[in-house]
Amino acid sequence: MSKEYQKICAALALKPFHWELEFTDVLLHNKGGFDCILGNPPFINCIRGNLSKMVKGFVKKRYQYIYGSADLSYYFLELAAELIHSKGGIGIVLPRVSMGATALQEFRIAPQLPKPSLIYSANHHKFFAGAAIKVAVYIFSQSDTLRVSEADLPTTGAWMQTDLNYTDWWKPFYGNWWAIFWFAIHQKKIPSTNMHKKITEQGFEVHAGLTTGDFYNIHVEEKKQGTELRLITSGGIDPNHSFWGNESHKQKFNRSNYRYPRIVKREYGRSLQRKLERSKRPKLIVANLTKEVEVFFDAFGKYQGSTATQTIFHKDDNIEELERLCTILHSAYGNLLFHAILEYNAMHSNISMEKSFLEDFPLPYSG
Repeated sequence: MSKEYQKICAALALKPFHWELEFTDVLLHNKGGFDCILGNPPFINCIRGNLSKMVKGFVKKRYQYIYGSADLSYYFLELAAELIHSKGGIGIVLPRVSMGATALQEFRIAPQLPKPSLIYSANHHKFFAGAAIKVAVYIFSQSDTLRVSEADLPTTGAWMQTDLNYTDWWKPFYGNWWAIFWFAIHQKKIPSTNMHKKITEQGFEVHAGLTTGDFYNIHVEEKKQGTELRLITSGGIDPNHSFWGNESHKQKFNRSNYRYPRIVKREYGRSLQRKLERSKRPKLIVANLTKEVEVFFDAFGKYQGSTATQTIFHKDDNIEELERLCTILHSAYGNLLFHAILEYNAMHSNISMEKSFLEDFPLPYSG
């Protein structure tokens, strides 16, 4: 190391750690990596967490397989994958959401990166005091099989055996470790998706409900009669049913409770105005944070979905196709995929609906 470089390093508040210099014999000679790496890294969201701009910028440029709203712990996994040799193993604790999080998708599907041979994830958040988060314990090693368990303790309950073979999988769901875990735990078979296409390839389009900006700009009044759009929140939806107008199930919006919430006509911004005009078309409004799929069929274009909702239109406003999709989303098949693909993100027992899941949903091809 040059004297000039040593001088620069000495002046830094954070001292750089050069793995090849510190572990030359391990990484550059012998096997070319560690035999085993164990880790319990910090869980900190790299967008909302209390991290410096320097750290956020560094991890974004330093690691190639992790992106978006990643947890800091994910980067420790990629680093471990770099530091082990081809037959080495990794044991690491990560948030349970790592099994399906978009930020780790590229890592999960990269063929040259290690794959889990064991996943343990109890369905509770009692392992870390003061941290209400479900975790997953992974072992990455050279194995053709995967062992999984969700027992309260890893020493109790049953362990199931499966593999990471995606041959029969719906392609958009490749790399979802949660789905493999879920199907094995519940001893269910992956449903056949022969003669299926994504709904976006069958004339459907998916749009988010109100944005946070819309939420604060829109004007809502209690109004039973009128032609204005009715506002419906995620909590105002049950399968094939709206609670709009229900005295015993009022909807909460912007710190007020409404029985008949309507969106008052105003001079809104262009984007919001387009959204409101579009909502006058037939559509499906999908609730968020639910135990099962909950969709309301607005056949006459009378409603606007609030925040935390997704809206599905058909390009031709085809009522029959919208009704068919609504029925399939509510079916056992629709709910099986909902749990198998998305339950990794569940807050307690409620699952967060994702726009990408709806866009990629495998619908039997009707044409």
